Amino acid sequence: MAWKWFSKTLINLIFIGASIVGCSSSPKKSYTVNELEKRADEYLAVGDRFRLQGRPADALQYYRSAQNLYFKKWNPSKYTLSGMKETTVLVVMGELASAKARLDYFKNYSQSLNITEMYADIALSEAMLLYAYEKRDEATTLLDTWSKREDVGLEKRQYMLFYRVWKTQQLPENTSLKDLLHQAQSIISGYSSGELENPEVAFFSALVMAEFLESNQEYEEAWTFLTQVVNIHRDAEVVIQWPRIFSALSRVATKLNKEELAAFYLRMHEEQLRTPLQ
Repeated sequence: MAWKWFSKTLINLIFIGASIVGCSSSPKKSYTVNELEKRADEYLAVGDRFRLQGRPADALQYYRSAQNLYFKKWNPSKYTLSGMKETTVLVVMGELASAKARLDYFKNYSQSLNITEMYADIALSEAMLLYAYEKRDEATTLLDTWSKREDVGLEKRQYMLFYRVWKTQQLPENTSLKDLLHQAQSIISGYSSGELENPEVAFFSALVMAEFLESNQEYEEAWTFLTQVVNIHRDAEVVIQWPRIFSALSRVATKLNKEELAAFYLRMHEEQLRTPLQ
């Protein structure tokens, strides 16, 4: 456990004191250099890449490495963020008991330190875990509550909305299909203009919208969204999702009597499943 570092406090203080003495003639800005946090950020980014490539065990290793460094540095927000990423990966891996233990730990930790900026991330991770436990009503209520809060960032609220639609295949109360379309289109427009920076949010929202339109037999609209999904996906590099995208393209092309395209995307779907990621 990261808490074991306290047993070495005296030794650490000696090294810190020696460092201060040794750097007494250094420029003032050298004191702001943050090697620990920079390394933790790099570990977190590598973990994200592995997660998007469908390599959860590798992602977990890097998330935990980042977590330890954030704790050493004492950055409660990033420490909690890395914990929520760890929780999400554990859910994906089906290790629900471990996921719940980590969620409970970080939930208590963030509440103890009043890390309010992380409450929405915790709520999203909790909803993912509840869906995995098949507690759909509880999870959906949680997401509906948080996705309407004005103190939650726009990208986070949008992700919550479309995650909820994906898991339930239902529209939220007082939300029409037209409303949801408007939300998805605004996300794509925001990403195209640079207002929204996260390609993963734009990609996920567009894909869920396309699949929801397909399930409602709105094939022309679904096709439009799927073509945008392909473009955004290249930026997001969520390579694990190519088979899902090509399968949807093949199905919708069939419904639109685009037989050659349907056959082509079916082949791409099969080849993606066979092609290993080196």
